[in-house]
Amino acid sequence: MGLFLSLLGFFTAVTMWPIVLILHFLQVELLQDIPWSYVIGQALLGVCFNFCINFGIAYTYPLFISLGTVLGVPLNAVVDAVFRQVYLLNWKLTATVLILGSFLLTLLPSADSVYIQNKLCCKAVKSKQRSVDVQEREQ
Repeated sequence: MGLFLSLLGFFTAVTMWPIVLILHFLQVELLQDIPWSYVIGQALLGVCFNFCINFGIAYTYPLFISLGTVLGVPLNAVVDAVFRQVYLLNWKLTATVLILGSFLLTLLPSADSVYIQNKLCCKAVKSKQRSVDVQEREQ
């Protein structure tokens, strides 16, 4: 995992610096105008986040860590609403519900997920699934 994150950071730096330099020389966005303290702070917080995720996966359960990362966005919205009086608009509320719903669907046992898939999917998908099931039974 450490190698992956190192390569991710390296390729991000290699691919993004030319874009920053091109924007600077075209005078679209000058390097002096970039709020470097915020950029450096965000980079340090990103490193801390990735370190904590890796540490948590190593010492606890991956499901527990993924639950924390997935629920971080909706819980952040609740904190904003309670403490800052910043409320969710329709699209953000819809996205939050979809995040929670998709995470809960991934936790279902396979028998329940097949039942939900049969109830929610369109007829074309159902017929395709049935043909795949018939082919699997014949083999």
